[in-house]
Amino acid sequence: MFIDDTIAAIATAPGEGGIGIIRISGSNSLKVAEEIFKAVSGKKISEYNSRTLVYGNIFDGEKRIDEVLVAYMEGPRSYTGEDVIEINCHGGFISVKKILELILTKDVRLAEAGEFTKRAFLNGRIDLSQAEAVIDVIKSKTDKAQEVAQNQLEGSLANKIKSLRLKVTEVLAQLEVSIDFSDEDVEDVTYKEIEEKSLELREEIKKLYDSAESGKILRDGLKTVIIGKPNVGKSSLLNSILGENRAIVTEIAGTTRDVIEEFVNIKGIPLKIVDTAGIRETEDIVEKIGVQKSKESIDSADLVIIVLDSSKPLTDEDLEILESAKNENSIIVYTLVSENLGDIVEDFCAKENLHCVDLMSQIVNILSEKIGTPPKREPGIIRRMNEEYFRRIEAIEFAVKYDDGKDPRGVLKADLVLVGISRTSKTPLSMYLANRNIKVANIPLVPEIPIPKEVYEINPKKIIGLTNTPEKLNEIRQSRLKALGLSSNANYAKLDRILEELDYSEEVMKKLSCPVINVANKAIEETAGLILDIMKENGLKKKIHTSK
Repeated sequence: MFIDDTIAAIATAPGEGGIGIIRISGSNSLKVAEEIFKAVSGKKISEYNSRTLVYGNIFDGEKRIDEVLVAYMEGPRSYTGEDVIEINCHGGFISVKKILELILTKDVRLAEAGEFTKRAFLNGRIDLSQAEAVIDVIKSKTDKAQEVAQNQLEGSLANKIKSLRLKVTEVLAQLEVSIDFSDEDVEDVTYKEIEEKSLELREEIKKLYDSAESGKILRDGLKTVIIGKPNVGKSSLLNSILGENRAIVTEIAGTTRDVIEEFVNIKGIPLKIVDTAGIRETEDIVEKIGVQKSKESIDSADLVIIVLDSSKPLTDEDLEILESAKNENSIIVYTLVSENLGDIVEDFCAKENLHCVDLMSQIVNILSEKIGTPPKREPGIIRRMNEEYFRRIEAIEFAVKYDDGKDPRGVLKADLVLVGISRTSKTPLSMYLANRNIKVANIPLVPEIPIPKEVYEINPKKIIGLTNTPEKLNEIRQSRLKALGLSSNANYAKLDRILEELDYSEEVMKKLSCPVINVANKAIEETAGLILDIMKENGLKKKIHTSK
């Protein structure tokens, strides 16, 4: 096919980068490049061997635009089969934009999306399967997908099709010879042999056709939709699979209002995971749209994961969700400890030919046999224990993260804030209280360092000051220095410095109007008890963990 115009476009992705590439393709490519490019050597581009990088500058008249490397690829030995120029300039938005704009003033038009590959196809450089493979290579999301696309680009699919076409032609030729020249002295081929070859070919063609679905999955990803009622753990499951907090998780039903899509690589297969809004009847207009989108996502899914709440009986809404997914490639994974609920799900799946996996029963039965105690089969028991456990872990992690003023933002999120000078038991108390489900941040008071502004932004009832006697602090600090292999005469442990710090902390605590506890000669448990009493008086006492 004859193409008489010249096109240009930016060949690198938008955004900042080390290098940006502008590509020109067509009969005028070299002429245009030599009009705007001056090599440092003083030579023209055409004086160099094809495919040689030439160092120089791009000029718009007398104005230099950028320092570049230019390569000329003479057709037909180029990607498009035409004369091609590639200009390598500094990456970023401005340089590539200015150079492209300059080129487009030289009787060159802006290339359409995919037009370089289109020209390669029209000029016979690649076939249609290879043209499709180019975009697959670019959009590959896993190593496996890239490998398959690269093989196709190298001609694996084209070669397979050519081989099949040759075999079909051979069978047709043998058939025609048998019909038209039956009386001639030619190789005798029986109809049975032709039939056998035809069946083999049909099987090969069918296998090739069936592989298209696998190729589609590698290219586009296996669309996996997570569905269920609100607050059954859909978003938590998504976050767990992704390994990050992609979706907002709260105890409020209907938190997820829109469809959230993310890709994850599972053993070379790109999984396009879709978190949907909880399916339920609602009067909220926004949530209602989200529910409708959830139902539409099911119809286009390759795989459906249905999440059921094991702590509650199955409802009509659960059964409706199961019903909506029965014609899809659904997997029902459940931990229903109630035998009755499990039977309902299994009966439904058996009836509708759906895959169903019971994760709990076998484990429960084995444990029951081992310990000689029948299971209670009460939904929610483990969940309640876990909630308490995870609240404690969360509080402990909070105390570690916001210990010793490392991040003052923690002050705004804390249930309690402890302030005091060094060695007033701030950290041990924070950890002790964290084990009681209380999120504690602590701030060290140092005369030379201003107190974080966040301390003044919170409810003053959340703040408790800690102090100690000068003598006790002197003793503790000297012991601390010795343990670290340092001199006990350091200013840190001197009585004058300690008195200075105590005066400063007293001044700050008065300003904060917070209660003050002297921790001298008090065990951590005793001080913590006083803190809990203060929190109770101030209306701040939370549910406290009391494990023995």
